[in-house]
Amino acid sequence: MKKKLLCTLLTLCMLVGTLADNYHFNFVKADEIQNSTNVKTGDTIKYDGDSFQVIYEITSLWNGAYNVSVTLKNTGTSTIHNWALLYDMETNNITNIWNATIANNENGLYLINNNNWNMDIAVNSSVQFGYTASYTDNLVSLPKTFKLTTCETEVPKNNYETSFAITSTGGGQLTANITIKNISSKTITDWSLKFTYKNKIYNMWGASLEEQEQKDNEYIYQVRNPGWTQNLDANSEYTFGFQAKSVDEAAIPYNFEMKCYDNSIIYDTDTDGDGLDDATELIYGTDINNPDTDGDSLNDGLEVYILGYDPTNIDTDGNGISDAYEDTDEDGLTNIYEVSAGLNPGENDTDSDGLNDGEEINTYKTNPLLDDTDGDTLLDGSEIALKFNPCKKDTNNNGITDDKEFVQQKISENINENANDGAITNVTLKMNVTGDATENTEIENVFGEDILSSNVEGLIGVPININCTGKLDKATITFNYNPEKLGNTSEDDLAILWYDEKNDNYVIYDKEAVLDKTTHTISYTTNHFSTYMVVNKKTWYAVWRNEINYRTTNRKKKFVDVVLTIDASGSMKGSEIVNAKKALNEFTDAKRNKDRLSVVKFTGEADIIGKFKKSKTKIKKDINKIKAGGKTDVDKGLKKAIKLYTEKEYKNVGNKKDILLICDGDLEYNQEIVNLAKKNKISIYTILIGKKNKSALKKISTKTGGAFKNVEKTSDLSNIMFKMEDNIMGAIDKTDSDKDGIFDVYEEKGMFCSNGKIIKTNKNKKDSDGDGLSDYYEFTCIKYIGTPLMPGNKTIYNKRTKEYIDASYFPFVRSNPTKKDSDNDEYNDKIDKKPLHKATKLIGIKNDREFVPINISLGETLWNENWNNFDLSYGGDQGWWSGKINNEGWGIIAAANILFYQSRKGKKISAPFSKTTYKKTVDELSNNIPLLNGAVALTIKRGLKAYWRIRKTEKLYNIDIDVMLFSSEKKSNQLFKKIKTNLKKKNPVILSVGGNIRGNKTKHGPEMFKLEKNSLIKFEGSRQYFDEHYVTITGILTNEQDNTYRLQVSSWGEKYYIKYHDIYPFVKNHSLPMMCDAIFVAKNKSS
Repeated sequence: MKKKLLCTLLTLCMLVGTLADNYHFNFVKADEIQNSTNVKTGDTIKYDGDSFQVIYEITSLWNGAYNVSVTLKNTGTSTIHNWALLYDMETNNITNIWNATIANNENGLYLINNNNWNMDIAVNSSVQFGYTASYTDNLVSLPKTFKLTTCETEVPKNNYETSFAITSTGGGQLTANITIKNISSKTITDWSLKFTYKNKIYNMWGASLEEQEQKDNEYIYQVRNPGWTQNLDANSEYTFGFQAKSVDEAAIPYNFEMKCYDNSIIYDTDTDGDGLDDATELIYGTDINNPDTDGDSLNDGLEVYILGYDPTNIDTDGNGISDAYEDTDEDGLTNIYEVSAGLNPGENDTDSDGLNDGEEINTYKTNPLLDDTDGDTLLDGSEIALKFNPCKKDTNNNGITDDKEFVQQKISENINENANDGAITNVTLKMNVTGDATENTEIENVFGEDILSSNVEGLIGVPININCTGKLDKATITFNYNPEKLGNTSEDDLAILWYDEKNDNYVIYDKEAVLDKTTHTISYTTNHFSTYMVVNKKTWYAVWRNEINYRTTNRKKKFVDVVLTIDASGSMKGSEIVNAKKALNEFTDAKRNKDRLSVVKFTGEADIIGKFKKSKTKIKKDINKIKAGGKTDVDKGLKKAIKLYTEKEYKNVGNKKDILLICDGDLEYNQEIVNLAKKNKISIYTILIGKKNKSALKKISTKTGGAFKNVEKTSDLSNIMFKMEDNIMGAIDKTDSDKDGIFDVYEEKGMFCSNGKIIKTNKNKKDSDGDGLSDYYEFTCIKYIGTPLMPGNKTIYNKRTKEYIDASYFPFVRSNPTKKDSDNDEYNDKIDKKPLHKATKLIGIKNDREFVPINISLGETLWNENWNNFDLSYGGDQGWWSGKINNEGWGIIAAANILFYQSRKGKKISAPFSKTTYKKTVDELSNNIPLLNGAVALTIKRGLKAYWRIRKTEKLYNIDIDVMLFSSEKKSNQLFKKIKTNLKKKNPVILSVGGNIRGNKTKHGPEMFKLEKNSLIKFEGSRQYFDEHYVTITGILTNEQDNTYRLQVSSWGEKYYIKYHDIYPFVKNHSLPMMCDAIFVAKNKSS
C-alpha cells in the first residue's frame, strides 16, 4: 500500500469521521498466525463477519505452491449484490483462479471479484471459488482479515439515456416500455432505476419492481434488473415493460436516477477521514467508519504513520499508559496535548526553530508553531542561545532590534584528515557579528574546488572559504595544524594568506598572524571574510623573488642601476614637477627585482633624496619627496649622481651603471662630466623638456653611450618614458606570431599567476587548449581589439624583515588558457559559469569503502585485504530476503546501514563486511521494528534503541528524528540544511518519502539516477523512483552549473542520486500532502 498522510491528520484526532452511507464494508480479524510454516492440506479456517462468513480451506499443498477453496456465505438479512472480497496475501501470489476473477493486486493485497453469473448472493446462500498460489521460504500466508466490499453508486446522467413508448391503451389501462441505453465506455454493473410516473404500475416484466411510493398524485418507482441481465455493457441497451392504470395517457416518466453496484474498491478512499485509506485499514484491522478504532483519542492515521503505534490497541507498549498520554517525541508534552495544540507529536520541534515544543510552552513561553515568535528574524532557538528574549524584539531596550545587535560568537569546522596533506585539522572563528553565527556563517573547505587557491605555492593544508550573511565587526580566524603533517615546513615559517578576489591578489599576513606552537594554532584578526589559508611563508616569498625577465638587450649586463636625476628648479613648479614625478614613478614600475634605483634632485644645489634601492615602494617615496623651487645647476646634479657610483658605500652587484636626467635646459656641454662618467662606465640618458640647449644634452648622452629624448611639455613625459625604459633596461619583444594579443616572449617564457604558478601558452595558437576561447579572452574576459596583454604589478611586504618584494603577474579574469576544463569539473571553459571554481562538490562520504561495503561474492573470506577480489554491495539490499523484509523492510535496511557504518566510523577499514553478518543483524533488528505496511521513523528509532540496549551500547549514540509534513518549501529547506549539517560530519541520514497517490498525473516520485563511471555530471536513468521508500543518504552532490542538489543514497545495495528539490514539488502536486521523515544518528563524542 502507498504511504501517505492527509493534511488534516493532526487536527482530525479530536473529530468524529463522517460516514459514507453508500459504502457497506464489513471486516473480521483472524486469530490464526500469519505466515505459518505449519500449514498442511485440509487446514480450514472460518472467518465470521457481521453479515457474511468465509470458509478458507487448504485443499492441497506441495513444494512452492498450494490450492485453496473459498466459500463465501451470506449470513445477513438482505442480498449481497455484486460481491467482491478484499484480503492480504502478503508475499504469496495467486497464479490461477476459478469461479472468480482478480480485480486488483496491490503489493499482495488482492481484490477478488465475482464472475458475473455468481455476482449476487441471496440470504443463507453461498458462492465458492478457488485458486492456486505460490509461496517462498516455506511461508504460506494466511489472510489476516477479509473485507466484503459492495458500493451502490449513482450512474452519472451523461453515461446513459432513457426512452419511453406506449404500446397499447384501452379499458382504463396502458402497456408501455422503458429502454435504457449505456452510452459510456464502461459496463454498468448490477443496475437499478428510479423514476417518477403519474400512472400506477401494477405489473412489470423484464425487471423487478422493488418499491413504489405515492406522493402528490404521482408514484416514485424503484426498479432492479431481473437477475439474468444484471449488467449493461458499453453502448448496449435494455428494454423492460409494464402495465399501468391509465389516469393520464399523456403522462411521461421523469426524474430518472440510475444506480449500480461497483465492487472495485477505491484505494484512496478514506471513509472516516483518519488518514488511512480504506484498503490500508484492512491491513491494520482498523474500522473504516471510525477514525479512532481503539478509542485512545488519537486517530488511526496518526498512530500508524507518525507515532508508529498499533491503532487497535489503546496501550501499544503495554506499560499501563495510554498511547494518548505517552510522550512519543520526548519533548515533555503528551501526544494528546500536542494534538489538541496543533503540534506534531512525532517531532519534538514542530516549527524547527531549535527549541523543542515542551521548552517553548513550559519554559520560554514562545509559540511552538512559529519559528520566530517576536518577528525580529531570529529563530527562537537562536535567541535563547544568544541570550536574547525570544518574545521581545529589542531585549535590552537600546533601540536596536536583537537581529542587528553585535554578539561575540564562536563556530568551528573540522577538516578531513585526508584533505590535501592533512596538516590543517580545524578552523575556528571567534567573531563579533549580528544574527546567529551557526545559522548565517559557513566555514567551507574549498580544496579542489577553488582552483587558484588550491594550487597556491607553499599551501599548507586546505584553503578555507568563509561566508557570512550577518554584519561583521571583527573576527579572529584560527587554524589548528598538526605539526607532524607539516613535512619540511617549520612551524616558525607558517603564515596566513588572504585572497583578494576583487583584484585577483593573494595578501600574506606574516607578522600580523599570531603563532602559538604550544596549541599548534595560527590566527589572524580581520573585519572581512573571503578565502583564507595557511602557507609556508619562505616558499611564498621565494616564488615572488624569482621574477621572469622579459626584456632583451645585447649587453652582457642584463640588469641596471639607475640614478634618477630630476630638475627641481622654479621653472618646474606646479604641474611640471607633478608630471615629471609621475613619469619617474612609471619608470620605477617597469624596473625588475634586480634593478636598483636612486634619486637625486637639483636646483642651484644638488641633493641625494634616496640611495640605491630595489623596493619600488621605497623608491616612489623618495621620488614623491621632491619639491620644485630655486635656481638651476644641471652640472651639480650630474656630479652628485656620478658620486653615488664612486663613493665607498656603493655596492657593485654587477649591474650596468646609468643616469636618467630630466631637465628643461639651462646648461652648457661639460667635458669634465662626460670624462668622469666614461671613466666609471656610466651611461647618461637625457630627456629635455622644450628645445633649450638641445645639442648639449644630446652630445652628453651620445658621448657616454646613453640616449637622448625630447618632449615639448612635461605632460608628454609618460609617453616617451616607455622608450627610455627600453633603452635603459632592454626592450620587450612585441612579436605576436598568432596575433592573439599576447607577446610571444610571454607565451614562451611563461606567465606568473596570482597564486605563484607559472603557465606557458602556445605562441602559434590563439587558442592554446582548444576550448573555443582565445588565450587573450581567458585572461581578460574581453575580445582582443588591439590592446596587448600586459602584466600587473604588486608589492609583497615582509613586515618581519621589512623586505619589499616587487612582482609582476598576469591576473586570471576567467580561466586557464592551457586547459580546456580549468577546474576539472567536466564542463568546458567555454560553457562553464565559473571555470576556476569547480561546479560539482560532494559533501559527506566520498569513498564507497568508508560506507557499508558488503561482500556479496560467492566466497566470504574476509582476511584478504585485496578489495578487487570482492563483488561489493553499497549498503544492504532487501532483495536478499523474501517475505516482509523484501516487501516492506526498506526502513530496517536503512537502519542496519547506519548501525554498520557507525560501528567503525573513523576506523581503518581492513576488509568489507560479510553478507552473512549483515543479514543476521537485520534479522535481529527486525525483531524490534514491527513491519505492517512498512516501518515509520518512530518505530525505527525505538527499534534501534532496543537493539543498543540489548548490547549495552545505547550510551554510545545520539539519535534524533524529524518527522516533517511537506507543508511548505520552508520546511523542505530546513530539512535539507539539517541533512547537510550531519553529512558534513560524515553521519549518514535515513530518509523516507510517502507513496504516490493513484489517479494523479504524476505516476512516480523523483527518479533515482546512477552516475556514469568517472563522472559527477553524467547520469543514467534507473527506472527506480523515490516514493514509498526509505533510503540511506550518504552525501549531497551539488552542481552550481545547473543549480541542483542531489542526494547520494544507498538503496537496494547500490548507489543512486535523487534531486532533492524534486521531492517537494512531487508532494505539492498531489491532492494529499505526504509524510517525509528523517532519522539522524551520531556517535557521542565521548565514544
